[in-house]
Amino acid sequence: MDSKVMVAAIAIAVVAVVGIGAFLAMNNNDDPAPLDVDEIRTELRVGDHIDFM
Repeated sequence: MDSKVMVAAIAIAVVAVVGIGAFLAMNNNDDPAPLDVDEIRTELRVGDHIDFM
């Protein structure tokens, strides 16, 4: 149970960091956003495998 909670917490943190990065990149119009869409999709795919129940 502890390992599941830890994995979930890490995944939430990763998604939060990616979301904050995307938000900051969208607000910064001076230079093009250095975001790799495939990388973000991979992070979301990893998060999809976590079972919270």
